[in-house]
Amino acid sequence: MPSPCKPPPRIFKLRNGVKNYEWGKKGSQSFVGVLATEVTCNGIKMNEDDIYAEMWVGTHPGAPSFGLLEFCPNLLSELITRDPTLVNADGLASKFPSLREGQLPFLLKVRSCNTALPLQPCPCGSVASQMAADVDVSGRSKHVSRIGICIQDYEGLLGFLSPQQIQVNLEKYIPAPVLKDVLREDSESLQALREGNEELQKAALARVFSRFLDMEKPVVERIIQLVLDKAPDGQSEDSTRELIRRLNGQHPGDVGPLFMNHVKLKAGDAIVVEKGCVQACIEGDIIECITAGSTAAQESLSLQNPEDRARLKSALLYDSRPSESLIASWEPFSKASSTHSAENIPCHCKGFTTLVGTQSSGLSLLRCRLPFEGASEVIEPLEGPSIIVTIRGDGYLCADGFHRKLNVGESWFIAPWVETRWKAGEDGWEFYRAFVEP
Repeated sequence: MPSPCKPPPRIFKLRNGVKNYEWGKKGSQSFVGVLATEVTCNGIKMNEDDIYAEMWVGTHPGAPSFGLLEFCPNLLSELITRDPTLVNADGLASKFPSLREGQLPFLLKVRSCNTALPLQPCPCGSVASQMAADVDVSGRSKHVSRIGICIQDYEGLLGFLSPQQIQVNLEKYIPAPVLKDVLREDSESLQALREGNEELQKAALARVFSRFLDMEKPVVERIIQLVLDKAPDGQSEDSTRELIRRLNGQHPGDVGPLFMNHVKLKAGDAIVVEKGCVQACIEGDIIECITAGSTAAQESLSLQNPEDRARLKSALLYDSRPSESLIASWEPFSKASSTHSAENIPCHCKGFTTLVGTQSSGLSLLRCRLPFEGASEVIEPLEGPSIIVTIRGDGYLCADGFHRKLNVGESWFIAPWVETRWKAGEDGWEFYRAFVEP
């Protein structure tokens, strides 16, 4: 272990934890598995029968990263505690108090999903703080959101449909007597979904959604079976009923498709899940930047638990919006520049690096695509800590006194106030960099 008197370097490699949730992908079919096993320091060997669901990069206690210094692993949180300048704690602690406790305010995740996950909230305000406190997780933020970038094709449920469409779905797919019983003869809620103002529609959606969540699982499963049995004879199955049928095979009683946007995204598409939004991954590979508290909140929920259902309902804002509005655009990153000719650089950019981020949480995620051998980029110093993950290719990172080849699957920590120079290897280089700034 380094001497307590010797500060850690400003750039160092990380060893990360891998989660083997049952919904993940197996063996080399898992993007997580491929990344995690490419890096020998992770101590993981590829096994085609093993499931690789998520790789976590950060200080979250559920799977904390280790900094590899002089071939000796040290908890990243301990390195930060020992030297707060690694995260510019003096400049950022007012916005992210957990930095003084050695905790990064964000977690970088790579996820490979083979089967659908249960509904997850992106909690808001005091609910998020309380849910994080319940599981004793440091690094809480007042604003909880996530940025997701699709690595390969991705499918999920994201945000509520319009109130009018939810009302249409309920009356179309659920037999009238059953729906009346579920809503306890609350016909006013259906009418409010169809005709009410925004405030009335939100209140009605909260009531209707709550009624479905509060039903016993066998009851919900019977209702879903009625939905599936109601398909008109001789007619092809529509997309909503087909999705319900698919998800019912994985999570019997899943009513999400009746209420939520169904999204299919391509590699490179970016989504921003704001506080109070509901979501569920169905299938695909994605890299996410998440506030530390949101991970705690989602992992602590079980919809079979009445207390957790109550907390889920109170965590949602019941905003309805089209799924297109949740798709984020990539913007040129003002601190990145390249010396290459304009025809080699993405339109409207002065470099190969683009940015997606959220103002509410302070989270930001960079994507750097150096498409050919020798393509290079200079990124000016950032004011906060950052973590990078290489997902394709390799290249060289240079900074003051540092010159190193970074390979696919590797993760590295970079302290504030370090100008970095990047140069692609033979097959190009694609990496993501999560960071926070004041």
